[in-house]
Amino acid sequence: ASTISLFGTAGENGWYLSNVTGYLSASDATSGVANLSYRVDGGSWLPYNGPFVLGDGLHTVDYFASDQAGLAEAIHSTTVAIDRTPPATTATITGTAGANGWYVSNVIVGLSANDSGSGVAATYVQVDGGNWAIYAGPVTLTEGNHVLHYYAADVAGLMEATHSLSVSVDATPPATASSLAGTAGANGWYTSNVTVSLTSTDATSGVAAVNYRIDSGSWLVYAGPILFGEGRHLLEYRASDVAGNLETIHARSIAVDSSPPLSSVGLSGTQGANGWYVTGVSATLTATDVTSGVATIEYRIDGGPWVTYDRAVTLGEGRHVLGFRATDLAGNREIDRSVSVLVDTTTPVSSAGLQGSLGDNGWYRSNVTISLNASDATSGVARISYRLDNGSWLVYGGSFVLTDGEYTLEYFAEDAAGLVEPAHTTTIRINTVAPITTASVSGTIGTNGWYTSAVSVTLNASDGTGGVSETFYRLDGGLWTVYAGPIVLSDGRRVLDYYATDVAGNREPVHSRSFSIDTAPPVALASLLGTVGANTWYVSNVTVTLDASDATSGVAGIRYRIDGGPWQPYGGPFMLGPGRHSVDVFAFDAAGLWSLSSTTKIDIDIAGPTTVDGVSGIAGENGWYVSYATVTLTASDPGSGVASTAYRLDGGAWIAYAGPFSISRGGRHVLEFASVDKAGNRGPIARDSVDVEASKPYFLSLTGSANATSSPVRITWSAADNDSGIAGYEVRVDDGAFFSVGMATSVLLNLTDGSHVVQVKALDGAGQSTIGTLSVQILSASAAPFGSLFLVVGALVGGAVAVVAFRVWRGRRGPNTKSR
Repeated sequence: ASTISLFGTAGENGWYLSNVTGYLSASDATSGVANLSYRVDGGSWLPYNGPFVLGDGLHTVDYFASDQAGLAEAIHSTTVAIDRTPPATTATITGTAGANGWYVSNVIVGLSANDSGSGVAATYVQVDGGNWAIYAGPVTLTEGNHVLHYYAADVAGLMEATHSLSVSVDATPPATASSLAGTAGANGWYTSNVTVSLTSTDATSGVAAVNYRIDSGSWLVYAGPILFGEGRHLLEYRASDVAGNLETIHARSIAVDSSPPLSSVGLSGTQGANGWYVTGVSATLTATDVTSGVATIEYRIDGGPWVTYDRAVTLGEGRHVLGFRATDLAGNREIDRSVSVLVDTTTPVSSAGLQGSLGDNGWYRSNVTISLNASDATSGVARISYRLDNGSWLVYGGSFVLTDGEYTLEYFAEDAAGLVEPAHTTTIRINTVAPITTASVSGTIGTNGWYTSAVSVTLNASDGTGGVSETFYRLDGGLWTVYAGPIVLSDGRRVLDYYATDVAGNREPVHSRSFSIDTAPPVALASLLGTVGANTWYVSNVTVTLDASDATSGVAGIRYRIDGGPWQPYGGPFMLGPGRHSVDVFAFDAAGLWSLSSTTKIDIDIAGPTTVDGVSGIAGENGWYVSYATVTLTASDPGSGVASTAYRLDGGAWIAYAGPFSISRGGRHVLEFASVDKAGNRGPIARDSVDVEASKPYFLSLTGSANATSSPVRITWSAADNDSGIAGYEVRVDDGAFFSVGMATSVLLNLTDGSHVVQVKALDGAGQSTIGTLSVQILSASAAPFGSLFLVVGALVGGAVAVVAFRVWRGRRGPNTKSR
C-alpha cells in the first residue's frame, strides 16, 4: 500500500500559496515493495526516486506500488491546487474633465479585478477614509476632493496591495456679488460718483479670475473697485474657478446724476400802482434737467407747505412770496428759489365814528365828534376825503365836532394800489334836552316806616321839546320795563327805579324810591330738647326754645305762657319738669303785625314704675312653703302709667306678667321682676326668695339585726330630702316617745328579749317628716333589768345610697323642670 504526503503554504479553499513538495511511501508486509511509480497531470509514469515539486496550477498526481511478488496495487489519485500570484485590479474613471486636473461633473469610478489562478473572490473599496465595503458596482463621486482606496482578494486567500486614486470634482461655477458705494438718490439713480466692488467665491476649487466690462466694451480682469461717473451705465461681470467652471454673466445698470435741475417762473396779471397787481396773478413754473430729467416741480406760498406743481398757480389778495424748486428723477433738488408778488383787488373800506350820547330813533342827545377811519388789508390806505351838506371835498386830517342840528356827511377812501371805494353817506341828528318824571304813592302805613298793605305807584313824565317817547321802570334792580299804568308793589324791601326818554333819545337821570312792605305776620314755634321716650313722652326734663321768623320786616318780639298762666316776654330757653304741660306762643314783627297763638303739648315722665310682689301658699318652717307658691306682682307709676311688667325665675328668660302665677318646682328660688311705664322708663329690678318644699324626706336605707342573739343592737339608716334638706332624726322603740339623735345616722339600743318595733323619723328644713319602721327580735336577753334601755348614739358618716329607693322617689316626683 502506498501514500502521498504534500508540503507547502496552505491557503484558503484547499489552495496552496507556494510550490508544493510531494513525498510517496509504500509498504508490503510479505514480499516487500519492489517499485513505486507516479505521474503528474496524466503525463508519463515516472519511478519515484525522491520528492518532487509542483508549481502554479491545478494538478492531478496518480501513484501506485508493486511488490517483489509482482503484485501491483490499484492506482491512487490526488489533486493539488497551487496559486502563488495575487489578483490585479484596475480602475476606470468616467466624467467631464476640466482644468488643472479637476472634473467639472460627477465622476463614476468602475473597478475590474482579474486572477489567473484560483480566481477573484471579492473586490473591496473605501471612499475618503470611510468604512471598507465590498465592491458591488460603479462608485459615484460628487463635489469635492476625494481619495478612493481599493484592492481584490482571490479564492486562495491572496490579497493584492491597496491601490489609491485621488479624484477632484467641482461641478459648481463660482458666484460673484457686486456692491455699490455712492449717494443713493431716487428711482435707482445715484447723485454722486459710484464705486463698484466685485466679490467672488468658490467653495471647491477656488476662484481663478473675475472679469467685467462696461457698456458692452472689452472684457477686463477685475483688479479693484470700479468708478462710474455721470450717465447711465451697464456693468457686466462673471468669474471662473480653478476647475474651469465659468459662471453666468451678471448685468447691472448704474445711473449717476449729480447735477440738480433748473427752474423758472412767469407771472401774468393787471398791474396797478406802486408795483401792485390789481387782479389775481397767474404764475407758471418750468424746469429742465439734462441727465435724469425733471421729476417734479414744487412750490409754496408765503412759507406754507410745499405742494407739487401740476398747473398754473393763482395768487389772490395779499403780499405773497412764491417759493419754487425742481427735483430730477435722480432725487437732486435745486436750491429754493422765490419771487415776491403784490396783489390788491379789494378797494379800501372807510367808516365814520360818531362819538356822543346816542338816544333813540337815530338822535344824539349831546354834541357829536366825527372820526373817519379807513382800512385796507393789503396795500394800505393812501387818503380819506369827505364833505358836509354837499359842500367841497376835503382831505380828512383829523376828528371834528357837530352841534345841535341835522347833517348829511359824505366820505370815501383810496388805497396805495390806486383803488377807490364808492362814497358813503350818513345823516346825523342832535338834541340835548331830557324829559322829567314824577311819582305818586298810595298804601296802608304800619310802624317803623313799613306799609302793611300792597303799595300802588303812578308815574307821570313831561318833555318841553320833542315830547316824551317812553317811561321805564324796574323793581329791585331787575329788568327795565316800559311803564303802562300804576305799579303794584308786594311784600319786601322794594326799590323802584324809573326814568323817561324823549323822541330825540334824551334820557333823564334815573329816579329811585325805596318802599318797605310787609303784609304777612310772623310765624312762632317751639323746639324741645330732651330724651324722647315712648308714646310721645319725654323721659328727662325738657328745655324749651322759642323761635320766630318773619321773612320781611323781621321779628320784633315773642310772648309765651305755660299751662294757661300769664303771658310773658321770651328771654331765652326755659326748662320743664315732670308732668303734662302746654306752652302757648305768639310773635309780632317790626311792621306791627301779630301772629296767631300756637300751643305745644309736652308730657314728661322721668321716673320708672315700682313693682312689689305678694306670695301665698301653705307655710312650713324656716320660711319654706310646703305647697305651690302663688306670686302676685303689683306695679304703680304716678306719671305716664304702667305699660308692662315682666319677671324671671332663677335667672331664666324674662316672661311678660299677665296675672298671678304659681311656683310648683321644689327648691330655693330667686324671683326677679320689674315694670316699664308708658313713657318707656324701666323701673328697678326687684328680687325675692321663694323656697318651696315639694316633697317629704325619704329613707335610702334602714338596717339592723332582725334576730339578734344579744343586746345592745345597732340600728343604721340613711335618708335624703330634695328641697329643704334633712334637718335631724328622732327614734322611738315600741310606741315609746321619740327622742332626738340630731344628725346621727345610727343608734345602739339595749333591748330586752322578745320582739321590738324600732321607728326612725327623718325631719326636713320645712318641718315635714317621714317615719321608717324596723322589727327586731332579741333571742337571748342581756342581764340588764327588764325595760331598761341604754342608748348609745354613734355619729357615723354616710350610709350606702339606696339607689332603688331613690329611683322610686324620682318616678313619683317627676323630672326637675328648673330653668337655668
